[in-house]
Parts: sequence; structure tokens; C-alpha cells
Amino acid sequence: PGVSHSSDSHSFIQLIHANSGQTHYVRFSLDEFSYEEEKFSIQIGPNQFSENHLFLDLTAENLRMQGEISFHDNQRFPVSLFSPGIMGWYALVPFMECYHGVVSMQHKLSGNLTINGSTITYKGGKGYIEKDWGRSMPSDWIWMQSNHFDQDGEASFMLSVARIPWLRGYFPGFLSFLLVDKTLYRFATYNNSKVSSLRETEDRVEVVLSNKKHILEVGALKQEGGLLKAPKLGSMERHIKESILSSLDLVLKNREGQVIYAGRGNFAGLEIVGNMEQYYKNID
Repeated sequence: PGVSHSSDSHSFIQLIHANSGQTHYVRFSLDEFSYEEEKFSIQIGPNQFSENHLFLDLTAENLRMQGEISFHDNQRFPVSLFSPGIMGWYALVPFMECYHGVVSMQHKLSGNLTINGSTITYKGGKGYIEKDWGRSMPSDWIWMQSNHFDQDGEASFMLSVARIPWLRGYFPGFLSFLLVDKTLYRFATYNNSKVSSLRETEDRVEVVLSNKKHILEVGALKQEGGLLKAPKLGSMERHIKESILSSLDLVLKNREGQVIYAGRGNFAGLEIVGNMEQYYKNID
């Protein structure tokens, strides 16, 4: 769900089908969009999105979707006065082009959706919720996410590396978390973590993150995806490719080289836009 304030102001619901890569962009008027300020709750027409449930009643070209999914046992990202979410103190900086938030790192699903006459049951499934707001997405970024790890059924991971506009220039920044064995590990620009290396090949992207205590090695397998719309100065005029059938391998070590966790995340989301590798070529 989203809303665009531009010369073509409207609200919308955007969908992607994992296997086929088919996408749908369903437009609504601004009057059909409403939200609550004190909690995550959005309504667009009859459709409802919150941290506790999803209700859909959608009709579009070649699409009829109805149903409700409830969310249980949500693992919220911790917040504090000086670190209000995944962006840390950067969330308090005004005039940034894009802000990012994680609503739920992991939750369980129950309910059904009927899509073009076929009913899908989500009992036993897993969910994840994040959000963005601002004027534009960065010109270059890599984003990946998974919470389907066989080695730890409650594990969750997200990484975003981006070229971030700042005043009259820019800087390469990143944020990431790994929730594993009920412990949250954070790697981000705002807590003095580093991108030790970033390499992209034809079929993989590999990133190594480090801080004073830990090293996280990430390797994501590229897969075909679908084209989604993204904002540029408020208008939904960009098109970016996203796969939600990628896989990623994680190895978390301490500074002595002892492995704390190693696992593969399936059904991973992956976006690679522009060329982030160029900003990390000269890392020692």
C-alpha cells in the first residue's frame, strides 16, 4: 500500500507474484486513503493493512483477490528515544529524501486469500513488514531480506546499502540487522559498522559487514523478478526489478573467527538498482 503526492496524486496497492514475476498496480483516489498516526494502520478503499492483519478486496485487470490474514507473535524492531528504529539517529535528521522503518521482523500467519478463484491457506506461514516514506528512493541501492531460515525458525535478516543524498553531495550508507537465537545484531552506518567489501557478479552479490565485535558475511543469489513502481520526487515513475524467490547465505562470526551462526535464507527479497559496487572498490 502507498500514497503518491505529486502532479498525479493518488493512493495505490502494488502486488508481485513470486513464481511468475507478474505485478499489479491498482490505483485509488486520495480520498480513499486513510491512516492512523499512533500506530501502523492504513486503509485504502475496503483494503486494510496493519501490524495485526491484512484484509484485501481487490479487482484489477486479470486479478480478483479477496481474503484476510491475521498476524501473530510479532517481533517488533526495538526503539528508543535516541534510536527510533532501524535508521538509528538518522531517523531524526530532517530533509532526507527517504526514510526506512521495520514494523515487524518476524510474525506468524493464519488466514486465507482467494485469488482468481483459487484459495491459498497461509496457516503456518511467516510474515515481515517494513515501510518507506519521503520524496524519492536513492539512485543506487541493494536491498535484501529473508526470514525463512531452516536452522532457526525465528531468524530474520535485512540489509540495505544505498547512495544517500546529503546536502549538495552524497555518501554510501547502509543498515542491517540479524535476529538469530533471540539475539539482535545490528550493523549500520550510524553505529560505526563498516562495509568491509561489496562484490557483484553475474549471478551473485556478496557483502561483508563488520563492527567492533562481529563480522557478517552475506551472499545473495540473483533470480528473475518482476517490475515494481518506485517514487521519484513523489511521482511513481521509476521501475525497479525485485525478486522474492532469491536465497541468501549468512555467516556470523566474532572477531576471533568463531562462527556464531551459519544458515541459508530462502524466499528472499532482492533488489539491485544502479551500481553500488563502484563506491566500495577501494576498500582495504
